Order: sequence, then C-alpha cells, then structure tokens
Amino acid sequence: MKKRKGKPKTKKIIEEKIPIPTQIVDWAKAHEKHLYVAAIVILILVGTGWWYRNYREHKQWRAQKNYSLIVSSYPAKPEDTKKWKEAIEKLEKFLKEFSDTKTSYAAKLDLGNAYYYTGAYDRAIQTYRELLADIDPDHPYWQLAQLGLAYCYEGKKDFTRAVSVLEKMKAAPGTTMLALVHYNLGRIYEESGKKSRALEEYRKYLQKESFGLFRVLVEEKVKILEAKTYS
Repeated sequence: MKKRKGKPKTKKIIEEKIPIPTQIVDWAKAHEKHLYVAAIVILILVGTGWWYRNYREHKQWRAQKNYSLIVSSYPAKPEDTKKWKEAIEKLEKFLKEFSDTKTSYAAKLDLGNAYYYTGAYDRAIQTYRELLADIDPDHPYWQLAQLGLAYCYEGKKDFTRAVSVLEKMKAAPGTTMLALVHYNLGRIYEESGKKSRALEEYRKYLQKESFGLFRVLVEEKVKILEAKTYS
C-alpha cells in the first residue's frame, strides 16, 4: 500500500514554535523603512500641534501685555485729540499683529472710540461694524459697539440712523444698558425737535434708573418739556 502524502507540516510547526514577539520583531525589521517614515510623520504632527498651541498661548499673552501698555497711555480727557491720535496709531499697529487674538476685540472697540473722539466718524463707524461682524449679540462688547455707532451717527447729524441703532438695542433681549438707551433716545429726540418723543423716553429712563449719573438732569428736562408740551 502506498502511503498518503500529507501537506508538509514543517512550516506550521516552525511558526507555532516561534513566539509571537519574535514574529513582530521580524515583521518590524522587514518594514523598518516604512515604520521609520511613519514615526517621523507622527512626531512632526505631534510637534506641530504642540508648537502651534504654545505659539497661540504665547501670542495671546503678548497681546494682553501690549494692549495693557496701550491702555495706560490713553488720555485722561476725551477732548485731548492729540493723545487720542497717538493712541490710534498704536491700536492700528496692534491690530495688524494681533488681529487673530481675543484681545483684538477690546482693541477694536477702543479704536472705534478713539476715532469718535477725534471726529473721524466714518472710520469709527467702519471699525464698530467690523467688531460687530466678529461677535455675537450676547457678547459684552456688542452693546458698547452699538452705542458707539449711535454716537457717531448723532455726531454726523444723521438722527434717523442713530435712533435706528438705539431702537435695535432696546429691542434686543437681555439688554443691560436699557436706561442709557432711553436717555440717549430722549436726548436725540429733543435735539431733533421731537419734544413729545423725548419726554416719553426720559420718563422711561426715570422708571429704569432709580439712581444714576443723569437722573437729576433728566428730572429737570422732564419738568421743562412737560411745561412746554402742556402749556
């Protein structure tokens, strides 16, 4: 009788006897070049991520430091236009370097204010709008930028747009400057000759503000306007 020829078991026996770690080492040796390249790629990606994160944090720290120095140079009086022009140069330079940091929001608001103080209303309006495009309505600077817009339009004697901005603020949910909005609306209506509308807004201001910087002034204005309206 002929013996049946079976499949050679040598290879299987050898594989079974070779420990798995040894097989991994052999595989690694066979693919050494590819593993080396993959390791370099991983290191580059990890290193780049670490560098970028640290760069961003360091840049934000530098932005805050530089911004603090600029703020310390602001004039004590709003009418000091010479000092404000110097501040404008510093803020413009700051925003060119740190426009991608969170501190740029505060710097942009300050730049709009500085333009306003120097009478550059159009540039102030543009700056306030750029800031508003970057932030949400619930951001703390949203109301301040809108108020700045209203002041600029008032400065240009464009009372219609000034009122439109203030009405937008009044209609916005969660407005924390509502009393100030009423005061400015009353003031603009009074300036544009709309005495009854001014009186209405001044009264709303007094309802909202039990103690404030303008309360005594507004009380006097209400008395005068009431006398004129009902005389």
